[in-house]
Amino acid sequence: MLLEERVTQATHLAAHDELTGLPNRRLYAERFDQAVARASRDGSGFGFLVIDLNRFKLVNDTLGHQAGDNVLKAVSERFRSVLRGIDTLARTGGDEFTVILDGVSNLPDAEAVGDALRKSLDAPIMLADGPYHASASIGASVYPDDGLTQIQLHAVADERMYTGKEQYRIVSARYGQAIDHSSRA
Repeated sequence: MLLEERVTQATHLAAHDELTGLPNRRLYAERFDQAVARASRDGSGFGFLVIDLNRFKLVNDTLGHQAGDNVLKAVSERFRSVLRGIDTLARTGGDEFTVILDGVSNLPDAEAVGDALRKSLDAPIMLADGPYHASASIGASVYPDDGLTQIQLHAVADERMYTGKEQYRIVSARYGQAIDHSSRA
């Protein structure tokens, strides 16, 4: 391998997640700063999403880390297929992803992209042990309405994501109770 190829490969690995090939935290932070600069210059905004895979630890614990890796790769590919080339999808934690939605300047539009990402997980992911039904909780925020810094936007999106997770649990519990109640009649 030529020295130039090695440098290119090392540069890529320093900025990308080895498993998924997505931008890592370092590159995501650079892209965030670029989005802020662009939005400030243009007087525009951008959307920001935080995504957490639901029950992902259970996959690793019951099916093994290879299955977990396969889920992360499949989820990454599905998310990429939904997003535009100008958006940034990054893997910023074990089962956490963030998205910078360039030119999306209002919350309903950012939430619509989040819904499309969530729907991309509707079809099961085929693993060696059989089909796995992935799901995700997603929170959205918008620059500059919800904050001016990465920390502020992340905090707002996180809060919305966790509120959504809690509401999902409440709805699921109520639905389950309704089924139990109706089956006794």
